Amino acid sequence: MEALAALLMLGTTMGGGAALSLEGIDISPDASTVYLVLGDQGRPGGEGADVYALDVASARLRALTGGPGRVAWLDLDPLGKRLVMQRLVGEGSHVAVLDVQRAVSSPVVAGPCLLNPQWVGGPGGLLLGREWAGRGRLAWSLRAPTGRAVPMRFPDGAAAGFGRPAISRRRLALPVVVPAGDDEGAEASGPGRPAEGRVEGTVRVVDLAALGRSREAAEAGLPSRCVARWADEDRREPSVLDLALDPEGTRLVAARRGRVYPEGDTVFFELDVEGEKAPAPQLADARAFRPAWTPDGTGLVYLRGFGSDDDWWELVLWRPDAPRAQVFARLPGEFGRWVTTWRWLDDGRLRVVHQDDMDIYVFDTGPDEAGRVGRYLPGDSVRVLKAVADLERAMAAVPDVSEPPSAGGWPRAHAPLMRRAGETVGTFGEEASALIEQIRGAAADWKKVPVVTPLEVNDSGEAKPFRPPVLSEERP
Repeated sequence: MEALAALLMLGTTMGGGAALSLEGIDISPDASTVYLVLGDQGRPGGEGADVYALDVASARLRALTGGPGRVAWLDLDPLGKRLVMQRLVGEGSHVAVLDVQRAVSSPVVAGPCLLNPQWVGGPGGLLLGREWAGRGRLAWSLRAPTGRAVPMRFPDGAAAGFGRPAISRRRLALPVVVPAGDDEGAEASGPGRPAEGRVEGTVRVVDLAALGRSREAAEAGLPSRCVARWADEDRREPSVLDLALDPEGTRLVAARRGRVYPEGDTVFFELDVEGEKAPAPQLADARAFRPAWTPDGTGLVYLRGFGSDDDWWELVLWRPDAPRAQVFARLPGEFGRWVTTWRWLDDGRLRVVHQDDMDIYVFDTGPDEAGRVGRYLPGDSVRVLKAVADLERAMAAVPDVSEPPSAGGWPRAHAPLMRRAGETVGTFGEEASALIEQIRGAAADWKKVPVVTPLEVNDSGEAKPFRPPVLSEERP
């Protein structure tokens, strides 16, 4: 039945009747494979979303999961061998770990469900995410893939803050909300002390070295320390913080912006991971977010919007000793309706993978678009490749009925019928495989993306607000 449903879905797709959405994205360490969460409204039984692997060289798409509900999140481990994913089924949710080569998943069953789990390095790997801790409060949680909890120690009443955590080989940096005045450590960086009942946004660092020590130390919980604290007088919730650690975990940056995007500029602060120095502002940029350190830890790559309608985005490189910021790529898309990821290549360029309106873009580019190669798969091609991948996965699950399931053989009265059924299924499989290759060959065709002149920004490199100009109607 699954194979028949997939075949009907392929026909619907070829006829232009399938509605798709792209829910999540990640890229392998060697940048050769992109992992996508593709959803559709045409699946029998309702809307669904599953994980697919896109080979960048051949544009071949492979279905890795299938089933009820929809995958709402994925994150690839540092070795590129396993994905952790969160699947929504009905009103419930569960987390599973997927072997990307064998396309086999194992549920993480113990404890509450982790929300938006991410991989943390170490033997066997750990999973970091948020979980409900009662009274409408989310708390940070660290778990093994088996579900076993690894305790972390935070102040009483602490909750997981807004924004993205930072993960390195040596430590974690987490946005944590605490009752005002109840946290120790760094001096407050906001304008004075907040009023009674307010909360503060803090950054807390958790060292992972204790995991390799005694079992007693691990069971006591990994301690956390406050390295920065912000108090906002004009709201009861703290600013959103996006955090980034360099690969060694020695440099930490916090991108602080307003609670409601895209109001206000973003200020990038470098924080002392030991909490002994006050936060130091590095730069400010309008509508910037999601910072990441360069592999050598000397610069920051981040996304920011520009244009009057926020329908273009730039991936920007900033170094403190450079005369100006440099643009890797300009990316189309309305805010909240696209996803982007990137990975460094061996030649020093970035491979940027960007999705907008089901079109999938891949840019290999250096600063100021040096050595740039841009290509994309149109949304219509993505829809066809997804339908083909679903059909292949369904066909692989069809049992071989030409041979009996046991040494006793088929019952004498059923044997001729089962042999004929096996031959028919085999013939259908061969013909379907040939048809699949023809369809895939026509759809798996990268289109060339025209070069777009980069917009020079923040020319002085100083830490000051930047307001991008309103673009003319002559847009790329």
